[in-house]
Amino acid sequence: MQVGFALEFGNDIGFGHLARCVSLAQCLNEKEFPCDLISSSQNPLPSWVGDSVFRARYSSLPDKNYDWIVTDSYSADIELYCFGSKTRSALICDFPDQHISLACDLRIDLFGTSIRTAPDHLAGAIYIPLRDVFFEGRLKTRKPNPNTVLVSLGGGQVSDHEAALCAGLHKAGFEVSCLTNQLEATVDPNNATLLQQLSALEVAENIQQNEFIISALGGGFWESSTLAKPTLAVQTAENQNQNGQIYKEATGITPHQLGNPTFIDDVVNDCKILFREHTKLGTIATSLSCLTDGLGAGRIANHLTGPKTKSGQAVYLRPMVAEDRKLVFNWQCEPSVRQFARNPEPPSWEDHCNWFSQTLSDPQIISEIILVDNQPCGNVRLSPTNALPDAMEVSIYLLDRVRGDGVGLAALNLLSSLVPRLKLIAYVSPDNTASKALFQRAGYLLKNGWLQRER
Repeated sequence: MQVGFALEFGNDIGFGHLARCVSLAQCLNEKEFPCDLISSSQNPLPSWVGDSVFRARYSSLPDKNYDWIVTDSYSADIELYCFGSKTRSALICDFPDQHISLACDLRIDLFGTSIRTAPDHLAGAIYIPLRDVFFEGRLKTRKPNPNTVLVSLGGGQVSDHEAALCAGLHKAGFEVSCLTNQLEATVDPNNATLLQQLSALEVAENIQQNEFIISALGGGFWESSTLAKPTLAVQTAENQNQNGQIYKEATGITPHQLGNPTFIDDVVNDCKILFREHTKLGTIATSLSCLTDGLGAGRIANHLTGPKTKSGQAVYLRPMVAEDRKLVFNWQCEPSVRQFARNPEPPSWEDHCNWFSQTLSDPQIISEIILVDNQPCGNVRLSPTNALPDAMEVSIYLLDRVRGDGVGLAALNLLSSLVPRLKLIAYVSPDNTASKALFQRAGYLLKNGWLQRER
């Protein structure tokens, strides 16, 4: 399979589009699918992209047989990307109703909180194309350096505002770092440590080292939210309205508007207030961590390359949501599901509701609904465990009607591809020979009573 990424980037519009596509391309590379970059931008690729993400770069659509063209662009020539090829097209949108009239095989809306189950439409912050290093970061507790603030206002025409904000924070006594993908930054090094051209792992590490984040409502906001960092949001562009509403609903704080006459003073004063209220900082961090989990790039890559059952039906995963409460309860009461469960008794409705709410609100749990041809048919879940160091425990169950068709193996492989660097383990009842065989087909080995999949 070959994938072409069509997008624009640069100091004028920023590098968020490029960062999203790089994250997605890296996930596809790990599946051994080559990716090309298609862009009319005259800017060189930033060093953080690396030399191996894109096989080749073209200024216009080449005469190649791509399986997918993924478009992430403000540009009007988006129609060229979508209709200039007979291949399937995926459209990543960060404007509400952006290019809504265009026909595409897959539409990915990066705003709102709803999750569509239609096979041609993914929506919600859970699909923000971030790498799994951000999810891994939320599994580790790191004590940040005290009185530290990381500023990240994104791309576009924000450099002067960013420099002035860093100066204001430095004058107020904060230790300031400025994270930017701008090729030319104007921040005075006497006011802030300038962090440029960082990889995703380096970005995650720097976010975790700081006590507080000031971020535009773009990719940086989702990175700090995933890592459960208290964040003060700044709206820098029109297409951030939806994210601003999400932020306000989660934290009760109205985002600051870049360019307001009192912008610098307002942000600095809010920082002073919040630093005096550590309980408030913790509440903000917890609320933001529930918005997304940092596995969006892997989810999209799985959707583009989704496996099929033995009978030829497509298998996908989607995150479990509040609307699944009754559905999952009915599954949990199925005799075939209880047969090999650690607790063979079916749950009461009250116990199920408590468990369900805790699962959805726990930032370290991944719980996915298994879909076969878009029909829900089971659940696969990753949970923290103390059984083995640095491991996550896998559990899975399927409805009787889809067993024996390769659905379980496909679901385990899709889950593993979301977190390729984590050690996964599973406990299987000694009597459950079918489940043991399933995990072994997925690459798990029996060690010390646990089925284990190494990194």
